[in-house]
Amino acid sequence: MKYLTSLHELEKITAGDKALLKELLTIFIQEASVQIEKMQNSLDTGNIQELKHVAHKVKSSVTLIGMNTYRAIAEKIEMEGEKDPGKTRQEAIGLISAYTRALAELKIKLEEIS
Repeated sequence: MKYLTSLHELEKITAGDKALLKELLTIFIQEASVQIEKMQNSLDTGNIQELKHVAHKVKSSVTLIGMNTYRAIAEKIEMEGEKDPGKTRQEAIGLISAYTRALAELKIKLEEIS
């Protein structure tokens, strides 16, 4: 099974401290859930400015969990959101889908940390 996420960056930050890793992952999952909801709401209401704002936040978040491919997508939404709203919408839908799957992975990884 190929994973979307990697804990490598978070493990470097926590220097092997599993309690701190669990704490950071818990916070990350909560914040990412909010970001997903905001992205979806922005799409539903057609608020490209809000979508761009959330994409900016997502950009650094996805990098932290090893989703570097999706960083480029978030950056494109942030920088070029108004140029082609239809394309931006499709990119955002893909990003939401991938980020949602990544959160499911992270929840499993969080349970596995002892």
